[in-house]
Order: sequence, then structure tokens, then C-alpha cells
Amino acid sequence: MSTHRRRAGLLAVSAVSVTLLGLSTGCGRGEPAAPAGLHPPNQLEKAAALIRPAIVTLDVHLSGFVTDGQGNYANQGNPYTAEFGCTGFVVNPDGYVATAAHCVDTGPGGDYRADLIRMAAEEAHANRPEVTVDDFYKFGVLNWTVEGAVKGTPLDEQVSVHRGTWILGNSDGDGLPGRVVDFRSFSQGDLALLKVEAHDLPSSELSTDTDARIGDQVMAVGYPGATDKATDPSVEPTNKEGTISSIKTEASVPVYEISAALGHGMSGGPTVGLDGRVMGVNSYGITGETQAFNFIRPAAGLADMLKRNGVTPALAPVDGAFRSGLDNYYAGKYTAAIADFDHALALSPNYPQAAAYKTRAAQDRDKYGDWGQPTSSINLRWYLIGGGAAVVVLVIAMIVLVVRRRRRRRADSSDVGAPAPVVPPSPGNGSGAAQRLPTDDGLVIGGVDDRATHDQPVGAMESQGAATGAVRVSSNGAPHGEAGRLATLQLDTLHREFCGNCGSGRHADDRFCRNCGRSHT
Repeated sequence: MSTHRRRAGLLAVSAVSVTLLGLSTGCGRGEPAAPAGLHPPNQLEKAAALIRPAIVTLDVHLSGFVTDGQGNYANQGNPYTAEFGCTGFVVNPDGYVATAAHCVDTGPGGDYRADLIRMAAEEAHANRPEVTVDDFYKFGVLNWTVEGAVKGTPLDEQVSVHRGTWILGNSDGDGLPGRVVDFRSFSQGDLALLKVEAHDLPSSELSTDTDARIGDQVMAVGYPGATDKATDPSVEPTNKEGTISSIKTEASVPVYEISAALGHGMSGGPTVGLDGRVMGVNSYGITGETQAFNFIRPAAGLADMLKRNGVTPALAPVDGAFRSGLDNYYAGKYTAAIADFDHALALSPNYPQAAAYKTRAAQDRDKYGDWGQPTSSINLRWYLIGGGAAVVVLVIAMIVLVVRRRRRRRADSSDVGAPAPVVPPSPGNGSGAAQRLPTDDGLVIGGVDDRATHDQPVGAMESQGAATGAVRVSSNGAPHGEAGRLATLQLDTLHREFCGNCGSGRHADDRFCRNCGRSHT
């Protein structure tokens, strides 16, 4: 095979390989199409499912005394008691819960002081109707003292952490006592960290400031008291969708303005992005504002608080199984989703929504089948098939080339190692004229022209061959120097004379045949 043919063969092999590899990368490209009639995946629904297991409610019980500062106590010297509810969310499986500071702040700057003063003002108005409640309240804010059972101490507070609603004690079982680890007052960021004695709690992921963009879709989550008064108590929180309207500051502390509605009781709950990560903590709205005009505290401030207290945001092992189940479910891989939800329930039998999603996955599998396949698995499979086929083709091609090259080398080596076959002169041709010899592949070795005779010198023959382009070599692709050597060898052989009696070759200076002994004269 000539050089240009060999290159063409290699190019053909390369083309086949590229074609196969191209097939491997093309097959399985893109997401699988959902079956007709299937409700398209809802990003907000999935985001709500991702954060739901970490949501808790805070049942806050308060008691305190109100005095006029002159030793006179309201309520006939008895403490006022009150119950309030907020929302929180787990940030570490070992019992760390985040919420808004105003949900647990019982100090002088807390909201609860004003609530107890309002109670005392209503009582004072009942005793002296000529003075309005508002007048008593305004006076009390300026002059009255709110304290705990021990003079000069904050309000006495008990916090219970539940997974369900807090209204009128309608929660899913007994709550866990919560201890305030740290907090930043409302003016300093309105964030608090609580601790309950529990482990392996479903947890959440925090976002960062760099993830927040104006216009990003978000969802505020919590337990609004007004909603639970209008409906049956439920363990499921409310999810209010909206967007980030602006990024501002309040008393030099960063806040995000959101268009999602917030209700009383949702304070301390998370606002999450479409990926289910916490963007911020629900903080406050504007009194009298009829439009959705609310504010959350960025998750970055909460991350700083956790770091200050040696707490690392983390997910529980059971969260991994549940989230894998959600990924498989929303990708149409229902059998895999069922296995994941079973795993989650084995780790935590009461894991929120795991049983419900398992049921949904089973129903959808019966109706649609496992229509989804992971794109990465499809691509990997075809990469392996296509790549393996390409490797096989390349190996076969290399073997063929090596075998052919070895055969050519053996043929060429036999040409070089022994003189070319000598064709005796035709009968009656005693002149011993040089003959043109064919090679095994039909190429002229030596490039001897039909008109050349043995009387011409070798140099003249070589010159003639070079001038006509007839001096060629065997098909082994030998370099020019080797070609010259072969041509010289063949020409030397062709210019030998032959014995007129036996036909064997002889040198010009031989007087007698070395084979039969007959004289050449």
C-alpha cells in the first residue's frame, strides 16, 4: 500500500471512531419527556417539600407583673399570663432552632412588655371608664414597669418547640422545651438561636448574601395564627410566594423587602428560594399597609450567629434520603423514589411528608410507569458503548496495519538480501542484453528502459532513470538513499553476460564458464 493510501485508511478509521463517539454523546442528550396528562413538576411545590421537614412552631408562655413604679401592682398583685406563637426552623440536627428574636425577647426592648402593659391598661379602663384604653396604654409605656417574679428580672418565659400548630395547644404531641442560646434584638437583626434536647432532627440549608437578587422568586413559610383560627388545626405550614423587591437596611442592619405576605405567627419562619435553601428569617411588616410589604433578615446574619456559638449548619442523614426521593420523584423515577422514601421512614418513622410522597410515587408509577431516567446515567451508558466500539475499531485497524507492514518488510528484506532473479536471454540471443524485471507488486525495479543495453555503464543507466522518473523502489517506502542502492544492485545484476552453452551468468573478464568450463571466445 502506498503512503497516501495508508493515510487515507487511518483517516477512515478516525472518521469511524469520531462517528461512534458522536453517537455516544448524542444519545440520551436532554431531559426525558414527561408523559401526556402528567402535571408538570412544580418548583415551588418541591421547594416547600424541601423545607417542610425542618419547620417547627414555638409555643411561648409568659408571666409577669406590672407595677406603677410606686409599689402598686396591677391585677391585684397577681401576674399576667399570656401565650404567643411563632415559627422556627431547625438549622442543625442536634436540636438547634432558628427564629426571630422578637419571638423570645422578654427584656425591656421586647414586644412582650408592651403586650402586658396593654393588659394592665384594659384593666385600668374597666376601673375608670372615663379614661380610654389608649390613654392608659400611652401612660403605662412611659411610666409602668414590667418584670418577672423576682423584682427587676425579665418576664418569666417557657418555650416549647412543636412540629405542628400552636393555637390553643393544638400541636402534634408534647413539645420539647427550648432554651435561648443567643439572640440579636430587633434593632440589631431580630435573630435568635434556641436549643432543644434532641438529635437527628430534620434540618435545613442556608443560602448566602451572594445568592440574593432582586426579582428572585421566594416563598415565605410559617404558621399564621389567623389562618389556623379560620380552619382546622393542621401540622402543615402556610407557603406564601413572592419575589425579592429590594435589598435595604434597617438601623444599618441589612434587610430584604419581599412581596410575599406575612401574617402574625409566621415570624421566625424561613423564606426560601426555589432550591429550598433559606434566604432569610421572617421578621416584620408595616402596620396599616394593605399591600404585601414585608421584610426578612438575611440568612448571612444567622450564619454569623451560628458560627459565634460554634454551631455548623448541617442536614441530618435522613434528610439525604428524603431529598433523594424528591429528586427521583420529580424526575419521574418513581421506583427509586419509593425506595428513598422507605429509607427515610426507616430512619425516622414520622418524617414529615415522607409517607405522603411515597404514596404519590406509587400512584404515579401505576399510572405512568417509570418514565424518567437520569440524564447522567444515559450519557454514561452511551459513552461506554460508543467509546468501547471506537476502541475496538481502532485496535482492529492497528492490527491490520501492523500485519500488512510486517508482510511488506519481509518481502522487501528478501529483495535486498538476495539478488533479483535473472532472466536468461531468449534463445539465439547471445548478446546477453539486460532484461526488465517485474517485482511482486508490478513495479519496475531498477527502472531500466527497454532501449537500454548492457553496453551502457551503470552510471548512465541511473542517470537515464533519474531523468525519466523511472528509477523506483519496492513498495516498502524506502528513503531515497536506499532506493539508489537497490537500483545500483539491480542494474549491476542486469549487466552481467551469460554463457552461450549453459546460460549461466559470467563476468566480462571471464574467459571460461565457471559452470560448464566452455570457452566464451
